[in-house]
Parts: sequence; structure tokens; C-alpha cells
Amino acid sequence: MKTVNSIREDDDPTLSSNDRGSLEEWFNEGISCAPERLSVSVEGVEIETLVWGKEGAPGVLLVHGLNAHADWWSHIGPHLAEGFRVAAVTLSFAGAWRERYSYEGFANELWECAQAASLYDSGRPPAYVGHSFGGNQVVYTARRYPERLSSGILVDCGIVLPPPTYPMPKAYAESEALMSRDRRYRVYDTVEEAIAHYRFEPPQPCDHRFIVEHVARKSLRGVPTNSGQAGWTWRYDPQISSKWDLSRTASISETHPPPMAHVWGERSARTAPFCHAPSMLDLKRVGIPLAHHHVMLDQPVALIAALRHRNKLAARARRRPARAGRPTQMIIAGLRRRS
Repeated sequence: MKTVNSIREDDDPTLSSNDRGSLEEWFNEGISCAPERLSVSVEGVEIETLVWGKEGAPGVLLVHGLNAHADWWSHIGPHLAEGFRVAAVTLSFAGAWRERYSYEGFANELWECAQAASLYDSGRPPAYVGHSFGGNQVVYTARRYPERLSSGILVDCGIVLPPPTYPMPKAYAESEALMSRDRRYRVYDTVEEAIAHYRFEPPQPCDHRFIVEHVARKSLRGVPTNSGQAGWTWRYDPQISSKWDLSRTASISETHPPPMAHVWGERSARTAPFCHAPSMLDLKRVGIPLAHHHVMLDQPVALIAALRHRNKLAARARRRPARAGRPTQMIIAGLRRRS
């Protein structure tokens, strides 16, 4: 498998991320390392899985957020694969849609794809890394099936598990509203027209247009236009809200979860104001300077440095139980005092 020239931990990731010329070269070098693309059947649906790195190396599973897919990680995976076996999964709502969705169903997708990608071959469970909505899936698996992962890393994640029993801060409430209604996606005549209309949710600036265009292009699927011609629209299931099935949300275990860390964008409108709440103190925290919510797009090099550091620490450490009496559902319950 082709390798890339990877960053070193003594590099200055913030400076590297802001040098647009060298960053674009770095980005192109990364995505030129084509992953092995697997199609894993899970409960009758084919789940796209991208894989990098040598079999037998410690595993890392990357989980995307809402309105995203595995290729949001396609410039990250190759640089993590130096010393790790890395896989990125496209959850079913962003690929081959289901009739119903649930936290339990997504946990099964991650489990089956991680096994198919040989992430357990090192003799140790992989680390799970989840961005935003994907972080919620990591938290659910960590509480429900703690034996499936050695550690969890949440990337700018609100950590909202159903059913919320506390008032959510405004930023989280706005995000949850995205899941409260179905959508209608416009059909575009050309790929270029669709890419020109691509927008982040939540909105944020990003200077690296070449990264935005890459994930936007990978976000499209072909559909007919009203005139019957070939057109393009977004690949996400617009009915995910009405298909959400809380009856398949199993009880959250009160057993001790694996070690967890939170990597967050210091300019994230969604997460940054709440990262120092008392209820977040049980998480190891790493702030990414200049990063907004979509950290892997606006500060990818700094994110890789943070993930590599956290995964190396986890690979060397033995599992330590979390403090008793801190169920994950309450990790951000203290935010009510700040909302």
C-alpha cells in the first residue's frame, strides 16, 4: 500500500495548516493514497468502509458526523495509518438508506465494519473516533458495549444521548432541531452547480476550498431531474428524522466505560463555550487553535497530531475504570447550570 510523508509531532500544526500552498500539496498527497474500499453487509444494508494501514497494527475506527460520510476522513486516514490500522465508515443514512435508524443499529454497523476491516487483529480492541453526531455513536457503544473499544475520542461532540433529561444549551438545541424534521433536497443539473451550493451545518468559515470541494463532490448521488435528465443531489437520507427509532435504543450500561477524550475546536460555536463545564472534567481534553466545528476540514494537520498523540497514549496505557457514578448521559448534564 502506498505511504505518505507524514507530519511529525514536533512540527507546528497550526502553522502548517495555515500555509495554503503546502497544505494543498499535503492534502493531495494524502488522498492519492487510495484506501481499500469494502462493502460490508449489516442487517441487509451494504455499508461503505475505507481502510488504510497494515493488518495487525492497533486499530482506529473513524466515524463521521451528520450530513457527512467516510470520505470526510479520506485525507486524515492515510496520515494516521503510520503505526495504525485505520478504517472510516459511512453510516447507513449517508449511503444505502434503511427503513429505520437507531443508536443500536449504528453500533452494529460500527462493530461489523471494524471486524471486516481487521481492526481487532492486534489482539486489542480499536480506538473509536467520532466527530459530532458520530461522537454520540462512540459514546453509545462505549456505554453499551465497552468491550468493543479500547478508548474513545470525541471530536467537537455535544455528547447528547437519548432521551435527554436535562435542558440543552441553545447551540445543542439548534443542532438537535436538524433531526426533528425531514428535508427536501434540491436536484442540480451538474456536479459543479451542486458543489457551488454546498454549505456546512452548522455554518462556519473554511479557507481550504480544495478540501470543501472534495467532501462536497463525494456527498453527491445521481438522480433524474424533473425533465428526466441526469441530475445530482445530496446522498443523505432526507427522512432520517421520521425514521429514527428510539425503541431500538438499548439501556445504557452502568459499567465503567473505556477511557474517553474530547478534541474540540476552540472557535467552534457549537462546542467551545461548554468545554470547561464541571461535568466535562472527567474527559481528557485537547483544544485545537483556530478550529471551528468541522475540525478535519479547517485544521486537519492539528487534528491528526492530536489524534496521533491520544492514540499513542491509549495504546501504551492499560484500561483504567472511570470514576463511579458518572454515567455518560450525565457528562454534560452540568451544562444546565450554564445555559
